[in-house]
Amino acid sequence: MAASASKYARAFGQPPCKYGNACYQQSRSHWEAFDHPATHPRFQGLASMSSPADDGESRKRKEPPASEPDDAAPLAAAPSVEMAASAPVHQLPVPFTAPPSVPPAAAPATAMPSSLERSLRGVPVPDGWGVHGGSLLVWRHMSPVASPKVGAFDFDGCLARTPLGGNDPNAWSMQFTHVPAVLASLAASGHTLVIVTNESMDRFKKPEAIAAAIRKKCGRLEGFARAVGVPLLVLCASAKDDFRKPGAGCWDYVARHAYPDTPVDKAGSFFVGDAAGRLGDHGDGDREFARAVGIAFFDEKAFFLERHPAGA
Repeated sequence: MAASASKYARAFGQPPCKYGNACYQQSRSHWEAFDHPATHPRFQGLASMSSPADDGESRKRKEPPASEPDDAAPLAAAPSVEMAASAPVHQLPVPFTAPPSVPPAAAPATAMPSSLERSLRGVPVPDGWGVHGGSLLVWRHMSPVASPKVGAFDFDGCLARTPLGGNDPNAWSMQFTHVPAVLASLAASGHTLVIVTNESMDRFKKPEAIAAAIRKKCGRLEGFARAVGVPLLVLCASAKDDFRKPGAGCWDYVARHAYPDTPVDKAGSFFVGDAAGRLGDHGDGDREFARAVGIAFFDEKAFFLERHPAGA
């Protein structure tokens, strides 16, 4: 029996289906777990659809810890928001504007500079990615341009919900459904958007294990970037060195290598992350990273639920 047409609807905020317009799945669970292009044949003749409103925490479900914190322990309670000395509170200067629906193939990555290596510890990295300094994975999505104002974000547990175990590159979802709207508004206001994330890959010794870790992390970051549809510079620290937060190596890469001709305005820049030193947090690396760099810091709830709630 043919599947009911009512099950074929956009799954806004979910990772895009890798088959796009060619998807033949009829399972309701598949269509609820993956977003499909608005041009998919099954949508022909259906009424137009819009993204459901998000009330912040109403869709919150119990999740396992993010994949990033693999070696940290909970800390004592700490303030949810901490500002670097003399750094002003960040405000969005323009209203939220939802990003356009862009199929993955329509938003290619920017070609990597020739100075970047094409392998990590002897294992090739995906097309479009490069390696700086032997351990920092670098990817540019939709040609991000330099700006004095930098809006930087952690990934796991901040922009996206990700499971602790497994190597599925599609195992992620939006931390808050209005994350794309916030990032689109920041991009429209002239911010350079940067993702700074840790992923311990140096504990793996076999090439097969290293390759699986690369595919998982890069796949999730690519899926997120294509879902939000805004220019992004993505930096992933793969080893326990200065690139790994709270070390400031990623910030140095932005200032000295990615955009050396555009001085960063630290007073107009900020970092958002979930490792804020709160009771139950897996650490305080994100807060300490912002402190080391000298920019404003917000935890993910303070930024997305309090300062920039859905529909604001």
